Amino acid sequence: MIDELFLYSKLDLHRLPFHFEKILFDQYLQDFVEELRLDVEGQKVEVELTIEKNNNYEIYGDREHLKRVIMNIVNNSLKYIEKDNKKLSFHLSTIDSKILFKMADNGPGIAEENLPFIFDRFYRADMARGTEKGGSGLGLSITKRIIEEHQGNIWAESKKGQGTTILFTLEKAGDINENHINYRR
Repeated sequence: MIDELFLYSKLDLHRLPFHFEKILFDQYLQDFVEELRLDVEGQKVEVELTIEKNNNYEIYGDREHLKRVIMNIVNNSLKYIEKDNKKLSFHLSTIDSKILFKMADNGPGIAEENLPFIFDRFYRADMARGTEKGGSGLGLSITKRIIEEHQGNIWAESKKGQGTTILFTLEKAGDINENHINYRR
């Protein structure tokens, strides 16, 4: 928790260095999913990946920080799925000048009244359960900050009992100026 607090504090103060480079996000996500499949092998976790073809997925991003974003989303999902057979479905597409990342799970979902708050620091929708699931309540707020540093947006869609989908958008590399991103640091 101390590490997450320190990281969140650095993000909050804009003191966390970012190393932006061109990334082919479709290939990046394919590599991530392959690694994830190896990590969850034998744990009854089905991992699907769909990438819409013939799209440009080149972005400017920080590889390590984007990996943290996706890992936070995955870990959060896996923590709350109480089924024997867990399912994570990744989907990548484009909308105009943006790439759209989606990861859906087959977990318990999030109540509508909790949904607007899940990216707030220290917020936990399962507060009544205490800390039995572990976590600090900072993972999704860190995720949101990192996506915002990439000039993107992140949100969730969910219905109680029907799983949760976390989505984020990032600008395509051809549609933003690399100097603008690096200048902000």
